[in-house]
Amino acid sequence: MKNILFAALLVFAVLQLHGQENEKPSVLKSTFGVQFGLISLGVQHEGRLARKWALHSEIGVSLNPYTVSNYTTLDDKTEFITSPYFIVEPRYYYGLDRRQRRGKNTQNNSSNYLSLKTQFTAADWAITNSDSRFEPASALYIVPSYGIRRSFAKRFFYEFSFGVGLQHNLYKGGNFYGGDRNEVAIDGQAKIGYSF
Repeated sequence: MKNILFAALLVFAVLQLHGQENEKPSVLKSTFGVQFGLISLGVQHEGRLARKWALHSEIGVSLNPYTVSNYTTLDDKTEFITSPYFIVEPRYYYGLDRRQRRGKNTQNNSSNYLSLKTQFTAADWAITNSDSRFEPASALYIVPSYGIRRSFAKRFFYEFSFGVGLQHNLYKGGNFYGGDRNEVAIDGQAKIGYSF
């Protein structure tokens, strides 16, 4: 009887180990963190929607330079605006299985991804060093993007993403920076962050 019980436990243990090795990777159920970009600082959250799908949301501030041209003196002046932004971005981490097969790290959602970035930049709360009569306009961005996310040192990660989409400027009347109401938006990001 002891031999049968021992054999059953041994088979069960081997099947458990084999099942864990073949377990498919998944995005984290929920993760909070901070991200520092070249011109931005934000707090982010990613929540799992499905095995390879996550909803990335972020709130932060960005520093944006722009040029003001004075046509009477033919001088160009660079000014800066600091404005808050809000991002909601569904992400599809398509590289998780391939990274696991190759024995690479999938911690903290380390994978390549495709996303549809939706961002609102609120000019009503913007801080600018402008002494001109123009005001910045709020904008809504919808940008399909390709990105790479990798983790290192257990809780740190870096991200690179690039995409081309639509920018819709929200004018309230008056003289605003931002050009046309609808524009092509080119979005490139390089960020480093920490997950809690």
